[in-house]
Amino acid sequence: MRSSIASRCFRIPVLARPMIAAASVVVALAAGEARAEDWRYCLAPQRAEHKVYMSTPFPTAKSMERLQDEFASALARAGVHHSAVQCPRGDAQSIEIMRQQAMRFNRESGNAVVEFDRWNP
Repeated sequence: MRSSIASRCFRIPVLARPMIAAASVVVALAAGEARAEDWRYCLAPQRAEHKVYMSTPFPTAKSMERLQDEFASALARAGVHHSAVQCPRGDAQSIEIMRQQAMRFNRESGNAVVEFDRWNP
């Protein structure tokens, strides 16, 4: 008796099933969209020469590891020896704020900020 009550309580009406399926697709697409809307910029210090190389902000769905590898490769092709690459993540507004703060911090610390535009993320 108990199992028949439970099965009646949790049974999904036939007419509701297409709506649930459609809602599931919308949720899945929204999750993918949120990932595509990640914004980043990359930076890499060149400590010996007191420089920091920075990219412009860009939207991406690539992983942080892949972006760091690609930025490091682009710097290496340009002959820039550098330390660890970082690619912070956020929305468009927060990334621009973080980038400006990083630029200000590095300039105040005596580092030259170099816009690195020889890279297409």
